[in-house]
Amino acid sequence: MQRMNQLEHLVEKNLWLAVTLSIVIGFTVPQVSVFYPYVKEMLMFIVFLTALKLDFPEFKGVFASLPRVAAFYAAFFIVFPAVVFLIVRNLLPMEYALGLFVAFLMPAGVSTPAYADFLKGKIELSLFIVALTMFAAPFVVPAMLFLLTGKIASETLAPMFGMLATLLALPVAAAIVVRKFACNAIEKTRSVYSLVSLVAIILLIASSLAVTADEARAKAFSLALPVAFVIALFGAALFLGYTFVSRDARERVSFGLAAYYRNYLAAIVFTGLFLGTEAMLFVTMLQIPLDLTTSVYALALGKKQNAVQTAKNKK
Repeated sequence: MQRMNQLEHLVEKNLWLAVTLSIVIGFTVPQVSVFYPYVKEMLMFIVFLTALKLDFPEFKGVFASLPRVAAFYAAFFIVFPAVVFLIVRNLLPMEYALGLFVAFLMPAGVSTPAYADFLKGKIELSLFIVALTMFAAPFVVPAMLFLLTGKIASETLAPMFGMLATLLALPVAAAIVVRKFACNAIEKTRSVYSLVSLVAIILLIASSLAVTADEARAKAFSLALPVAFVIALFGAALFLGYTFVSRDARERVSFGLAAYYRNYLAAIVFTGLFLGTEAMLFVTMLQIPLDLTTSVYALALGKKQNAVQTAKNKK
C-alpha cells in the first residue's frame, strides 16, 4: 500500500511526463484515434476519479473567505480571460485566440488541492476554489464566448451549458455523493485512482491529437511562438494570483495555483466539440509546457517552503 501511495504522488506531481507520452503516441500511433469518439466519457471518468479523492466537507471552514474567493474568481476567471482575449485576437490567428480564451475560462484543475498539499498551501481553500469554479463554468464559459467572440450562435449556448454541466459539475456532484456513503472503501482504494486516471488521460490527449496529427506536423514550428507567448500569459496569471488576493503565505499558494493550473483536458474536449480542430490542436499543444511548468513551479516553491520551515525550526 505504501508503494502505491508513493506511485500516486509521483503521478500527480509529474503529470507532464504522461502528457509528453500522450503527444508522442498521438503523433506516432494513428490507430489511437478510435478512442476519440469517447473523449467526453473519458473526461467525466477522470474528473469523477479525481474528485473521489477530495474531501469536500473540508472547505466548510473557508466560507468566511467567500468574498475574497468570489473576487478572485471574477478577476481571474472572467476579467483576466476577457482582457487577454481582446488583446490576443489581434496578435494570434482567431482559432488560437479562441483556444486560449477557453483555456483561461476553464475551472481550476481538480489536482490543484494535491499540489496545494505538497506545497503547504491551504488545502480547504483549494477545494473551495475547485468546487466554485466547477459549478460556475457551465454558466460563465458559454456566456463569455457569446458576449466577446462574436463566433457563437445563441442556439449553441444551451448545448454548451449542458455539455459543461455533464463534463464537470455532474462528476463532481456524483463523487461527493459516493464519498458520503462509501468513504471507507474509497480511502482503501484511492491509490489506484491516479493510475487509472493516468491511462484515461493518455488516451484522451493521444486520441485528440491523432485526429489532427497531420495538421499538427505541418504547423509544429508556427505553433512554437504562440505557445511560448501563452505560457508567459499563464505565468502572469500565476504571479498575480500569488500576490494580489492575500497576504497569507498558505493562501497565496492556493490562489496562485488556481490562477495558473486550469482544467486543460476540459478545454481540449470543449474546443474539439464546439470550436474546431485548430483550436483543439492549439490547446492540446499547450499541455506539455503548462504541466511541466506547474511541476517546476511546485518543485521550486516546495524547496522555498522547506527552507523557510528549516529556518523557523533553527530559531
